[in-house]
Amino acid sequence: AEHGEFALREAELWGGLAALLRSFRYPMADMDAAWKLLLLNQFHDILPGSSINRVYQEAERDLARVKTTADAVAAAARKRLAGGGKTALTVFNSLGAQRTALVELPQGMTAVADGAGVSLPVQKLGARRVAEVTVPSCGWTTIRPAAGRATTVASALQVSARRLENEYLRIDLDARGEITRVFDKETGRDFAAGRCNTLRLYKDIPTNFDAWDIDSAYEKQPVPVDGEATVKVVSEGPLVAVLKVTRKFGASLLEQEIRLRRGSRRVDFKTRVDWRERHRMLKVGFDVDIHADEALQEIQYGHVRRPTHRTRPHDHERFEVCHHKWTAMVEETRGVAILNDCKYGVSVLGQTMNLTLL
Repeated sequence: AEHGEFALREAELWGGLAALLRSFRYPMADMDAAWKLLLLNQFHDILPGSSINRVYQEAERDLARVKTTADAVAAAARKRLAGGGKTALTVFNSLGAQRTALVELPQGMTAVADGAGVSLPVQKLGARRVAEVTVPSCGWTTIRPAAGRATTVASALQVSARRLENEYLRIDLDARGEITRVFDKETGRDFAAGRCNTLRLYKDIPTNFDAWDIDSAYEKQPVPVDGEATVKVVSEGPLVAVLKVTRKFGASLLEQEIRLRRGSRRVDFKTRVDWRERHRMLKVGFDVDIHADEALQEIQYGHVRRPTHRTRPHDHERFEVCHHKWTAMVEETRGVAILNDCKYGVSVLGQTMNLTLL
């Protein structure tokens, strides 16, 4: 009976989705072909990188086709839902809470207003402009070009090659872009117990299964990360301040943007690595002034608690664990979390959180 009920609901769900797609006038045959092509390229050995070169040439070609189809379906849905015209920009929020985001504007759009006609603050960021837009939960808002200049806003953002600062945080950095201080202005506490945003490179030669395994012995085999580094200011606000860090190590090159927005307690690290190392593992470490016996680590539908120590034999085997979107260390009234959008291996020991990058 349970299986029958589930099948009925599933049929209703897919029937409704098919009807929605037909209303967008998108060919279902193309959707079906793209879905099968996606599943084909989810084969076990494709995912971890243990197939031959030709497999990846074909997988990249196939997945490019899938993306083209998916983008077209999403564009058709957005057009049907928004319908703001060629001069408008509609911003969607899939979260269950209202959010304020920086939205990149199309070329030539310099001043914008929301649906109520209220002018929005705009800042130049690189070659484009971004607007600060508030979007309702599970909904969207449409912004349109506005006459005159963009709204100016008061901002406490300050930036130099050695400091990022806003209303809540003062962050000090060294010449390599590593953070030496995360000072909370409201409480007068420093969240950094040592260095944060520290690159840590290790030898990575597991006993078995080179494509999959990490052995605990890697911790005893650190590799110096002492190449050239530069830190420069690329944006001074008023909506967001940005530093660009360029570092060399081994044969590889790292470029990283460190961003702090006005009115925010979150620091963003946008990191790209031209990775040319063999048998190496790269982590980024954060030494935080939080005392906790357990770390909270997000998994599907919730989170788990794992020890920050290795007191028991089975704790020794948790030198690398999985999480999805975040890992946090918390005390009764405060804490620090590392959020990520694509890196799922992490290690926590004592007061140090290490996110595995490569």
